[in-house]
Amino acid sequence: MPVMSSPRAHTEPSVADSTPMPMRVGDFAPGTAPAPAGSAEPDPVPPARPTAESLFRAVVASVGPWFPSQYAAATGVPREALDEPLAELRHANLVCVADWVRGVGQGYKLTPEGEALAETPAEVTRVLGRAAPAAPPGRADATETVGPPSAGEIEFAPPLVVPLLLVINGLWFAVCASWSIRWGLTPERAVLEGHPEVLHRFGAVSGADLLAGDWWRLLTACFVHHGALHLLMNLMALAMMGPLAELLWGRGRLLTIYLLSGLAGSALAMALSPNALLAGASGCIWGVHISLFVWVYAQREQVPPEVASDWIRRLTVVLLLNAAASALPRVSWEGHLGGGLAGFAVAGLLLALRSEARRQRIAAGALLALVPFACLGAVGAAMGAKGIPAWQQLKQRLAATRGFDDLTQSEADFHAGAAPRQAALAPKPVDAADLSARLTLSLNAAPERAARDTARLTELKRAADELDALAVPTGSAVLDAQRAAVRAFAQARSRALGKGLELLAKGKAATPAERAEWDALRREAHDRWNALGAR
Repeated sequence: MPVMSSPRAHTEPSVADSTPMPMRVGDFAPGTAPAPAGSAEPDPVPPARPTAESLFRAVVASVGPWFPSQYAAATGVPREALDEPLAELRHANLVCVADWVRGVGQGYKLTPEGEALAETPAEVTRVLGRAAPAAPPGRADATETVGPPSAGEIEFAPPLVVPLLLVINGLWFAVCASWSIRWGLTPERAVLEGHPEVLHRFGAVSGADLLAGDWWRLLTACFVHHGALHLLMNLMALAMMGPLAELLWGRGRLLTIYLLSGLAGSALAMALSPNALLAGASGCIWGVHISLFVWVYAQREQVPPEVASDWIRRLTVVLLLNAAASALPRVSWEGHLGGGLAGFAVAGLLLALRSEARRQRIAAGALLALVPFACLGAVGAAMGAKGIPAWQQLKQRLAATRGFDDLTQSEADFHAGAAPRQAALAPKPVDAADLSARLTLSLNAAPERAARDTARLTELKRAADELDALAVPTGSAVLDAQRAAVRAFAQARSRALGKGLELLAKGKAATPAERAEWDALRREAHDRWNALGAR
């Protein structure tokens, strides 16, 4: 956007205004004196630097608004020399801005406090002498209401917030590009596209993130960009409009508009398109853009008509171009719309904070504080709304993915617990324990040996029972079939070992029928083992 003129720019008349001054110059410009009638023109004396008191007396004597340009032309005082004493008068709440007149500039008039002081001239010196110095540029006076400055109250402080935002966005893009290279992209692709996973790790947002509780990404996504072209377009728009917006609104209010607009843009984009990976400062920039419309409209009576018309024309052209860009593929028109709506609302609330009505100021402040919560609440409502099928589909897909992940973890846990138990229940170690128990029973061995065999079979049976407990169904047909085979083996092995423990507990040799039953149980367990395909 071309550089726009500022409402504080004074249009000085080319010659001194012919309007007679309401009082003699010598009354408020010490160091000069009127020449006697008919005398020769005296040597010119440089005009003294005006003071707050002399300007106050000039405003008091003025019929109608007092114009610094007329005063400077009539006295020969440089126009810029009037700024400091004027600031002192305004800080003391003795004068305030009046109308802007073409060809003359900004006018000033007495405040009610100034009018009261004008009735007691002796008090002027004392009051101005104890007045605090003028507030530094960019800081609101303590006596003024909170809110953006009007057309006649703009402080020409150098922009700070906009350059800082430009630097932060540029540096964050450089960090993302460098990490994309580390993740395997070529430098060209890292700069032109970026790695989606890197962008996500560094702040981009999707609907799945909000379902996981990462609400902070709605704001951090405003500082991540999909490639250099995306970044440059946003930074150029911010560099063109941002300094003017910072001048008109002030630093803190511009930052408020920027961040809340970005949050609202991200919220609306996620509410309507949860499957996208959202990144970019477009919502912030749209909010700043729309806030300029609000400011110009609100101050239309104080800004010269030709200046206001020029601003509106330029802003409209940029708005139409941005609106056309919103229809391009991969461009989030939802983020643009959300940012613009938020910029309009936040700008209106900031203007309402200047209201003379205390209730209106309190209501505006409360509504401004509720804007972030309204954004989050809108996204939360969209998540559960039946009229937005994208959210329902996303939830189903995530449920399926998470179900698969849970199943995979369950299978890993099962194998971690089942593997050592299956190894312990293999035929070779179990046959050795069974053979020892058979010999103990046949030879009627000492109780110590019987106790050892009993302990060994008990340990193996415990492993079989634990393996049986691990092989619970999962809901997956394939996995459940495998677990059913494991469970059948574990139960068969547990029954065979239980029969051996039963015979050892009798303390005498097994009968042929008991041996046959034990052998049958052992063969079944071996067959179940072979069915597992284990070796």
